Formats: sequence, structure tokens, C-alpha cells
Amino acid sequence: MNPQLSTKYELQAREKRMSYRSYLEFMAERYHTSESFLTELNGSGIVSKLGPHTALKVPNIEPFLIEKLAEGRTYKRDEALSERTVIIDTTGRNLFVYEKGKAPKVPGAAVVVSEKDEDFAPQKLIAMFPITPGKVQFIHHGNWAVANCFELPSWSYDEQFLKTGKRSKDKSKVLRIPPGPNVPVGILWSGLTKSGIGIHGTSSPRTIGRSLSAGCIRLSNWDAARFPEIVRPGAKVVIR
Repeated sequence: MNPQLSTKYELQAREKRMSYRSYLEFMAERYHTSESFLTELNGSGIVSKLGPHTALKVPNIEPFLIEKLAEGRTYKRDEALSERTVIIDTTGRNLFVYEKGKAPKVPGAAVVVSEKDEDFAPQKLIAMFPITPGKVQFIHHGNWAVANCFELPSWSYDEQFLKTGKRSKDKSKVLRIPPGPNVPVGILWSGLTKSGIGIHGTSSPRTIGRSLSAGCIRLSNWDAARFPEIVRPGAKVVIR
């Protein structure tokens, strides 16, 4: 825990790890919920004194075990998982994972981007996750593929890239933010064949499905941790 963790990137770049700021934040993410809900469920008196061995009421759900992740752990291609198709509906703000077959209509999906979509032929729905898509001007519609996937990534803060979509040539203006649950890309990075764009976690799970990112596709950290169990590099990605 690091209660003093700054919200300023300049100071975050000096940290060794982007840890949780409180036990309440840790428990909220562990049980797929918000700090405000845990406070409502348990009362402010209990959560204000929250620490090791404190009994707490939480949602009855499989916990997100961040301690099982490893910095830099990489996921390789898989005979079955790399053959799946990911459809990202930026309008409905959902990510769908399908097996091969005849392409159905995706609930809430935008119009077909390309006739080549038929090549992906998704059929059996494997999973669906709520997402935060990129801002409209930065969304890269089209057909891509998962290029890589690894746990606990660091993140490069490039103000020019976030504003314009073009990377700064002055490396002194790029800050490296260390790994951890509170790094902006969260606990997993799954890069696409479109350079600089990926599917990743978040430092703000409360914003999933409600706001816009700079250009990538954000999942909650608990969903991001499950992603490589369902999809591996080589899988096709359609951004609509």
C-alpha cells in the first residue's frame, strides 16, 4: 500500500511500483466492486479502520488474486485460443470473444467495417466484457490481431501521443510509469498489430463503460487478468 501515491505523472515516474493507495481500494478491486459500495455495505466506521485481519462483507464472487501475477510474464500463442476472434463494439462499449463459425449479428454492434469481416466468421460466444473505448478521433476501426500479451506492464506517458496520436520525438518528454494496479494501463497489456494500440487494464475501474480513453481498449483489472485465459496472440480483432 502507498497512501502517498501521487496523481501527478512526474512524481509517479519516481516510484518503484504503482501500488494500491489503501486497503479499501485493494479489497474493492479484489471483489470486483467499488470503494463506495463496500463502504455502504460495511459502514464508514469499519472501512475507515480497514487493515490486515479486519472482517469485511464483500460480494460473493471469485476474487481477483493480483498476487498471482508476475511482472513481465508473457503469454504465447495457443492452438485453440489464438484461433478465436475478438469483436470490439466501440458504440455499445463491449468486447465479445467468439469461436469460429458463421458470423451472427453482434448485439449493439455498429455497422460492418469491411466485407472482410466475414473472413473472421465468429459464431459461439465465449465471453463478453464491458470496455472503455478510445476517443472517437483515435479509434482505429478495422481488422487487426493480438500481437503480444504480458502481465504488469510499465507505461510510457507521452503527452503529445495522448493528445494527437503521434509519438513525441523528444524522449526527454516521455515518462516511464512503473508497473502496478494503479498504472494507467493496469495489470495487463495485450498489444495489437496496430502500433501503440492495445487491450489493457485500468487504474480506474469505476470508469469502465462510462468514459473514453486516449485510443486503446480498457478493461477492469479483474477482467484483464482473465483475458489471456480466453484469448492469445494471433487471435483476430475487429474494431467496430
